[in-house]
Amino acid sequence: MSCAAEYWVISGEHALPTTQTDADGMSIARTQHRLMEVAFFKKCIMSWAANLFELQAQWPQGMLQQSGELKRHSQWGWMACRVRAACLWSRWCVLACFACLARTGDHSLGFSVKPHAQYLAVAVSDRYRDSLNELALSELESSGFRNIDFADGRWYFDAGLRLSDARALAAIKHVASIRAIALCANLSTAKDPLSAPELALRVDEAAKWKATLKELTATRRCSPSTLRVVSRRSLPAGLEQELEKLLVRRFGWRRQVRGRKADITIHLCARGGMLHVEVPLLYQEKAVLGGGLPRPGLGHVEAWACARSLQIESGDLVLDPMCGKGTLLAEAAVWWPSANFVGCDVDKDQLDCCRSNFEWLQREVSLYHTDATKMGGIPFQDGSVDKVLVAPPWNRQYRIQGDPEVFYCSMFKEILRVLHPAGRLVFLGASGKTIHKLEVALRNAQKEHRRFRIVSKRSFFLTRSVTGVMAVAENTACENSEGVGWKALPWEGQAPENGRDLYNHWRHLRALAFPELRPASEPIRDDNETLRHRLPSKRFLVLVTVLLGLAAFRRQVL
Repeated sequence: MSCAAEYWVISGEHALPTTQTDADGMSIARTQHRLMEVAFFKKCIMSWAANLFELQAQWPQGMLQQSGELKRHSQWGWMACRVRAACLWSRWCVLACFACLARTGDHSLGFSVKPHAQYLAVAVSDRYRDSLNELALSELESSGFRNIDFADGRWYFDAGLRLSDARALAAIKHVASIRAIALCANLSTAKDPLSAPELALRVDEAAKWKATLKELTATRRCSPSTLRVVSRRSLPAGLEQELEKLLVRRFGWRRQVRGRKADITIHLCARGGMLHVEVPLLYQEKAVLGGGLPRPGLGHVEAWACARSLQIESGDLVLDPMCGKGTLLAEAAVWWPSANFVGCDVDKDQLDCCRSNFEWLQREVSLYHTDATKMGGIPFQDGSVDKVLVAPPWNRQYRIQGDPEVFYCSMFKEILRVLHPAGRLVFLGASGKTIHKLEVALRNAQKEHRRFRIVSKRSFFLTRSVTGVMAVAENTACENSEGVGWKALPWEGQAPENGRDLYNHWRHLRALAFPELRPASEPIRDDNETLRHRLPSKRFLVLVTVLLGLAAFRRQVL
């Protein structure tokens, strides 16, 4: 049968029914029929190319069978060489055409499928020269990934050859998340704007779902059962729902309700006319990356440095007598979750903010509405607290009622009362008069027994106009604290003396302690979900109710 005859058979007898239409009146079945036509034309091109290759392979051989005559006549030998060169050139042209066809995809889809990387990693910072991005680049290179590129705050790379993809991806820590790219389409090649049902159907047909699901199963070690599709506002409205319907029909998944975590989340990202279909595989916790608290306060880098200087151990009781929004305690709870954290504050609204931050972190904290400057204000016995960290008000954003020196002295008296003799104290102040008043208050608070003395002070960049100072005090036998200087702490290593360089050094050390990435779609065991599936459906209950009502009505009539 000729190609034209086969084409009319497919398009005439086996055409799909055109009864199902979308909201715009465009037949979805007609779109599927168009895809079948494109597949048929591809098949024809493949058969024609095979015949051409066979003809090209036989033609020079037939010419060379007359080699005796060609040797006698040099002009015929030269012509045979030209024929062979032309055949080879035509082969390369056909191969190049197929390569272009494979790279650009099918224009009947309404867009062109572009070559893309296998994975992308969302960078922690948009700046390429950032220290965290340098760590991420070294991890990608050491893991054996190829074709690494950085653009728009994202790392694009292909799978390596030495290790399995799952093991290699697990070695990357300094990124926000890692995603598999299922499709990269150029929407600017579409002649007319595509409606949501059309675009969803064509994305479903063109995306590499099989390879993407294989990657997802390798990272989470179980098959997904629920899905959710999210997209930006720049895409057609209703695209998420249409694509969810098609994927439910294809894989048998369930659409996850809003507010619950799905096993697989598909992101539709539009950037400069390009549509990326991305499936998250691994992610780093937002609290580990820094920031993200619903009630932010002190920066996460300086808060981590304070908590790191405390030398927190498992089971320690860590107290912040003026916790405010709890950013110091929250950062300590992220990195040392086995300790017990207690916060006190005189402002009830600030305690509510602290409670919200810990609920977001899913960590435990004990909060007390009390004044830590009064004797007995901290509700603990003498010497019962292991570690104390505090950032008292500096009489700037939060004003101090009365004399600041008296306020600081009363605070330190109450802190030293509950602090264990072998404990440690870390407090924050501003450079200049504030830190001087805090040092004087610490000395005046323990006139009889000057046990706790400052062993280290570190000056760091806080804001453009404020330089922060972190002071570490512990029980020591030295005569006085003068001459201690700006001594580096043991955990800092080869640290700069002060300023912005010290802040960046702390940020780098904090990043080195990042944990491994977590699976983006961890299995969720919910007893309520299992019970929900065991209960009868709503339709069944409605049907039973209607039947019972009809039976009662029949009895009344009879």
